[in-house]
Amino acid sequence: MKMRSSAGLYTVVCGIIVMAIFATGRYGFCHQEPVPQGVIRLLELTGIDCPHTLEDIVAATQKHWLRKQGTERWDIEEHLSEEVAAEIYDIGKSLGYIGQIKPTQTTYKYCCVHGGTMGRMIDRVRFAEELVESGICFEKIILLSGERQLGEHDITPEFAELPEDEAAGMLLIYEELEGLDMLRSIPHVLVSAPAITTSQGTVVRPSTQHTLRTWINDYKPEDGACLFVSNQPYVQYQHNVAQVELPEGLIPETVGSAASPSYAETPMLLLDTVARMLYQELMSSKTKGCSN
Repeated sequence: MKMRSSAGLYTVVCGIIVMAIFATGRYGFCHQEPVPQGVIRLLELTGIDCPHTLEDIVAATQKHWLRKQGTERWDIEEHLSEEVAAEIYDIGKSLGYIGQIKPTQTTYKYCCVHGGTMGRMIDRVRFAEELVESGICFEKIILLSGERQLGEHDITPEFAELPEDEAAGMLLIYEELEGLDMLRSIPHVLVSAPAITTSQGTVVRPSTQHTLRTWINDYKPEDGACLFVSNQPYVQYQHNVAQVELPEGLIPETVGSAASPSYAETPMLLLDTVARMLYQELMSSKTKGCSN
């Protein structure tokens, strides 16, 4: 394991912030605002004819874009033409679902790193390290994960052998990945949400929602600003989940690295994510108001 740096190095960087506040792309929209024309065009490209209210669009996209229950992102079948796929990707860019999103502040109480596949967790932890190196200050790192068995889609060049589940994978990345000296100098907590048993008796992995509830209920975090680290195109979706789930005293902001160019070749995967984002946009707008 690489030697960890001292907490003093982190303190010095926080005390000498040599960066301007990051520029950020505004993502999402309020249910009281007109639905963006980009979303309307996505409906047209996929043959959906419905009223252009967010409520009606959510109902339609949950039916036509969302992957089947119990399946993962890598199970989605792609069937759209290259021309349509390219336009969907360009629309995603214009809506703020593709490009990098960076913080708007320099100090936060929590840096909450979302779990995922091993590759995504590596990307997110590295992004968090870059933020710390740039002068962003955090009091505590929250590693959000859950009981999901790892498999072939989690294999990465960084680790020859996979641990048992996502929580163990997150901890392995945090402790063993090279180049995280400054991030590791900050106190951290590993949150592992338990697997969920559905009403049909099927055991499924915990979602972002379940993981946040585990953190809130089991760890009782203090009030403060929370910077969630995801990656595109999941930033807006996970931001909206946080808006719904976090109590009033915890203020969420979500950032992340740009989406891989490979999303230009997987339009149905991108649409699945947009469908989830639209649903959470509706829920967050109704429960917490329009704060984007």
